[in-house]
Amino acid sequence: MSTHDLTQTQALALALNAEGNAAPEWIQLTPAGPDIQGRDGRAWTMTDPDAIVEAFRANKADLPVDFEHATQVKGEKGDPAPAVGWIKELENRQGAIWARVEWNSDGANAVLTKGYRYVSPVFSFTRTAGAITKMVSAGL
Repeated sequence: MSTHDLTQTQALALALNAEGNAAPEWIQLTPAGPDIQGRDGRAWTMTDPDAIVEAFRANKADLPVDFEHATQVKGEKGDPAPAVGWIKELENRQGAIWARVEWNSDGANAVLTKGYRYVSPVFSFTRTAGAITKMVSAGL
């Protein structure tokens, strides 16, 4: 598979459920596969969630959590796109991808006050088969 066969998307939205006085340490990024349906009707496949977790580990870098996909929308234009948290770890939980997030004060406050209640992952996938290959970031 060449890099020309990959593209990215942000079309899922899963609820963040803050309880008590702390933002959740673990958040769900995707539903269980193999069939993943976006809120906008687009569809992908995720037949090997362990490979997505391994791709994260092999990358050896945290992934940003930002407001409203700023990393893709603003960052690609050279505008500021600060992170409000960092994905430190991924897990396959019964076919769903979960992320352990280290929140900064802006991110934790946004989740705790329910200013932002949903998370939307950005992932790479193959154009031809729609197969999710790796996580890129997440937006609140």
